[in-house]
Amino acid sequence: MKISRKIVHLYRKVYNHFYSKQLKNYPTIISRDCIGGVLYSDYNLKFTSPTIGLEFTNDDFILFCNHLKSFVNCDLIEVKYKYPLGKLTCEYGTIYVHFKHYNNFNDALSAWNRRKLRIDYNNIYIIMCIGPNYDEKIIRQFEKIKYKHKILLSSGIDTNKYSNCFNMKCYDSNHNIDSLIQHKSKYGIKRYYDEVDWIKFFNER
Repeated sequence: MKISRKIVHLYRKVYNHFYSKQLKNYPTIISRDCIGGVLYSDYNLKFTSPTIGLEFTNDDFILFCNHLKSFVNCDLIEVKYKYPLGKLTCEYGTIYVHFKHYNNFNDALSAWNRRKLRIDYNNIYIIMCIGPNYDEKIIRQFEKIKYKHKILLSSGIDTNKYSNCFNMKCYDSNHNIDSLIQHKSKYGIKRYYDEVDWIKFFNER
């Protein structure tokens, strides 16, 4: 008999509860896509980052991380598009924030402005997912981001050369994965991103 999604969701909550008990550090997660927000939710953490439920392009995310305070202190300007889209412009350039999971720009702006005030600049953790099809230039740029705690998730990377990268086995076995936050099976509790020991990563200070 198939297990209902409600039961799977309950099992996942129990799994997250006991796993997150090991967490000793409560970071500000700066992520390129939805993985940061899902980690906050899975571990029942207060949203201390504005990068929740949104996406950046790879190049924009690298620029954002390199000049985080400057971009965060800018006004987020609406750009008319098929979904809520914001623009940040500072002395280092212009980047675009894609709020695909928000109903409208006003909701996105309110959440962004509220959460950016909670950033702990002394406890920043950077997460970037680029999938198996990548330009090595992005990896080189990622490695140069000034923050100590960062991880790039992909596949086939020489981790001896690029020490802040993690090769995901799931990419090698299934190149059709849309996102690492997906559950590995319809009735399974594990997500693809569970390959990473997130508690160990966040507890390293």
